[in-house]
Amino acid sequence: MVHDQLPQTENRILSCARSGELVDLRFGGTEHDPVNGASWDGIRVVSADLLIELLTGERTPQVGHIRAIKIQGARIIGSLDLEAHSLGCPLQLRGCYFDEPVNFDGTNAPSIRLSECSVPALSADQLHTIGNLDLNDGFTTHGHVSLLGAHIGGNLNLAGAHLLNPGGYAMLADGLTVDQSIFCQELETEGEIRLLGAHIKSTFEFNGALLNNPDGHALNADRLTVDQSLFCREGFKAQGEVRLLGAQIGDMLQFSEATLNNGGGDDSDLLALDLEGAKAGHLILRPECPPIGTIDLTNARVGLFDDTSATWPRSIRLRGFTYETLENSRGNTRKIERQNIAERLHWLQLNEDGYNPQIYDQLAAVYRSAGQTDAARRVSVAKQLRSRSLFNPLNWLLYITVGYGYRPWQAGYWLAALTSLGWWIFTNAYPEHMTQAPSKAPVFNAAAYSLDVLLPVLDLGQEKAWIPHGPAQYWSWMLSVAGWVLTTAVVAGMTGAFKRE
Repeated sequence: MVHDQLPQTENRILSCARSGELVDLRFGGTEHDPVNGASWDGIRVVSADLLIELLTGERTPQVGHIRAIKIQGARIIGSLDLEAHSLGCPLQLRGCYFDEPVNFDGTNAPSIRLSECSVPALSADQLHTIGNLDLNDGFTTHGHVSLLGAHIGGNLNLAGAHLLNPGGYAMLADGLTVDQSIFCQELETEGEIRLLGAHIKSTFEFNGALLNNPDGHALNADRLTVDQSLFCREGFKAQGEVRLLGAQIGDMLQFSEATLNNGGGDDSDLLALDLEGAKAGHLILRPECPPIGTIDLTNARVGLFDDTSATWPRSIRLRGFTYETLENSRGNTRKIERQNIAERLHWLQLNEDGYNPQIYDQLAAVYRSAGQTDAARRVSVAKQLRSRSLFNPLNWLLYITVGYGYRPWQAGYWLAALTSLGWWIFTNAYPEHMTQAPSKAPVFNAAAYSLDVLLPVLDLGQEKAWIPHGPAQYWSWMLSVAGWVLTTAVVAGMTGAFKRE
């Protein structure tokens, strides 16, 4: 019965092809889901050979000029093999079922639409289209889609498609070029999407997509180039590593309200997100929850970096990561700044490789360029704390006195405290424990005497004119030593900070 009504169906297709009208073969049937299309028969059956003849011009002498092939609800029997052919008109098939894999290898076409179709597999290596390639609205395959070296002149539309090839490639598209955008909203995949060296000249959207390949890469797009933005947001979920090593995104690379799970837990060798060497104008990492697995930002370069501490992973690779601006560093209030700095210092401690001076220098430079010099100093001090031995007394001395040279005013606090202590001591010691020198001396002043003792570079005439004895003498020695220590710390700290800057 499958072939009984082929001539009737073919006549309808031939008639509508000349005008480009739609041939809707769903009439007379109640089952319209292409997944169950193997049971379709009668007028719903279309020979692949007929489509090949119409598309390649073999039927042109009989039917005249063909404007477009538009068919809905058909079962395509036979192999639709258009390898190395040039199609004379657009092909638009919706809700159709294919008995055999489709071959567009090396095909040249105005445009191709297989929306809502069920296909065993699709091979379209070196395909070239002037317009769009639509594999959307429930397009389903249980084999892989291959677009190696293909060139799509318009958009590649995979929104709502189901590419199901567990353990293999859901889509293999190394070297793909798309002159406009790729739409993958609500895309569902089982297996790996591979786009090595692909070039998307507008945007790439994965909003709400579900990519599942827990034993490998959910998305493998090393050296991907997207001239505008790549969006993975609004419920995007990846079960398996998302790998964008060396990718170049012209504007925004966004992971918002997304779920990143390497599929193997924190002990897996797979990463949650690999952005090593990637470049983007604006990187947003605000997933729905903390990623499972490490995020690798090694040697990545971005203009603006926007993330949130609420969803930081357990470990992150920050070596060589450079960014010009932090989104949450642009607050001007001191309260926001202090909270931000504390969080950022904790972020640096999440670095998988431990302490690295470059990651501290990078953060300090960003704060400094934003005019937040106090924040930059705090980061620099934290860097020195991480890099120095905790058991070296000199390190602690430099920290508490001058903040390793980044907080020289702390020495002023110590000087004021020691001067106040000396003033109290020598006020109580005079005149009983203070003897005037034989030469003419100025009137005793406890505060001036304390400063004279404390600061080796200062001579107010008090230390030479008045000689302490008893307990005051010991206090004088102690303050003198403290003054030398403080002065040495200031010089050492400031010199070190200047050299580092």
